[in-house]
Amino acid sequence: MDSSLKLRPAKYDDWKVSYIIKKRGLKNFVEKIWGWDENEQRQLHKVKFRPEKTQIIIFEKFEIGYLTTQVSDKEIYIENLILKPKFQNKGFGTKLMNEISNKADQEGKAVRLKVLEINKKAIAFYYYLGFEKISKSEHHYEMIKLATAIQKQRCLIY
Repeated sequence: MDSSLKLRPAKYDDWKVSYIIKKRGLKNFVEKIWGWDENEQRQLHKVKFRPEKTQIIIFEKFEIGYLTTQVSDKEIYIENLILKPKFQNKGFGTKLMNEISNKADQEGKAVRLKVLEINKKAIAFYYYLGFEKISKSEHHYEMIKLATAIQKQRCLIY
C-alpha cells in the first residue's frame, strides 16, 4: 500500500467523520432509491456505527474515507468502502481492495460485498478487480472474489 495511505482503527467519535464521508459518497444514490431525511440518516448511522469493525482511511494527514469489514474463517465481508468524492478515481480504492484481496488470498478466503445496483461506477470498479456478481436483491448486487486456491479448485471441477 502507498506509504502515505494508512488505515487507523476507528474510535466511537469517528461516527461523525464517517457520517460526513457516507453522506458525500452515498447520498445521491440513497436519495434516488429511498429518499434522504438528514436527521433520520444521521441517527441511523450513529446507532449502527461499529468502531471495532471500522478503519478510517488516511492519506497524508487527511481522513479521506472509511472501511468497515466483517472477517470470518471463510471470508472478508466488506460492509463499506467509501471515499470522499475528490479522492475517488485516484487509485486509493484499488490499493485498499488489492491489499484486502491479497490478505484474503493468503488466508484462503473469499472477499464478498454488496453494492447498490444504481452505483454503476462502483460495479464497474469491482468487476475490474475480478469480482463476479452472485446474486441480486431489490436494490443491490452481491459480488464475490474467490481466493486463488478456490478459483483453481473450481476450474478443476468444471
